[in-house]
Amino acid sequence: MQAQAFRSNGPIGIGFIGKEAISRQMVGYFEIQRRRGNDVFNLYLESDKGTWWYFNYSRGIMQSISSDNKYNDAINNLKPEKRVASAKGDTPTYEYMLSTDRKKAEFIKKFLGQ
Repeated sequence: MQAQAFRSNGPIGIGFIGKEAISRQMVGYFEIQRRRGNDVFNLYLESDKGTWWYFNYSRGIMQSISSDNKYNDAINNLKPEKRVASAKGDTPTYEYMLSTDRKKAEFIKKFLGQ
């Protein structure tokens, strides 16, 4: 059975991160996959060959990892009970955690069809 998915790759425009203006184009791979009872979101952004971020969301869990160790440490050093983003408007509560290099590499490999 083939999965239903929306995929996009190529330059992805980043306007703002929080209140900080970025206004850049980045290499990126984006996927929203429809599954029975569980939609999955994957996003990989690369600003240059050594600087990247990966995000995965599924079943109320947001996983993320980056080439920036300060970013990874900020997530990893939080106590688990502090890694919860509260519901705001239509956005449900979700938990976030540090992902793995392997999960990021598997997404890129699958996305590029290797």
